[in-house]
Amino acid sequence: MSKRTFDTEIRGHAGATKVEVNAYGRVIRELEREAPEPGKDVYLTIDRDLQSFIHEKLKNDSAGAAVMDVQTGDLLALVSTPGFDPNAFNVGLTNEQWGGSDR
Repeated sequence: MSKRTFDTEIRGHAGATKVEVNAYGRVIRELEREAPEPGKDVYLTIDRDLQSFIHEKLKNDSAGAAVMDVQTGDLLALVSTPGFDPNAFNVGLTNEQWGGSDR
C-alpha cells in the first residue's frame, strides 16, 4: 500500500473566491465563492495500549517491533527505539557522532 493511498480522501478540496479589485489591488466586491470541502476521517488499526506496552518494554534497548493481526493483516503496533538520537540527523552529524573516524 502506497503512502499516498488515502491522500485524496483526507485532503478534501480547497475552496476559492473570485473578487473584483481596483487598480490599487483593493477588493471592490466578491464575484464568486466556492466553499471548501473537508477531507474524510481515516481510522487506523494501531492499538494504543499495545503500542505503549511494547515501547515500555523496548525503551532501554536498540530494537524495533511490528505486530500484525495474522488474520486481517491489520497493523496493531509499530515501535522503533534506535540506539542513537535520530534528531541528530536534522542538523548534521559531527565526525565523532558518525563514528569518530577522520575520512
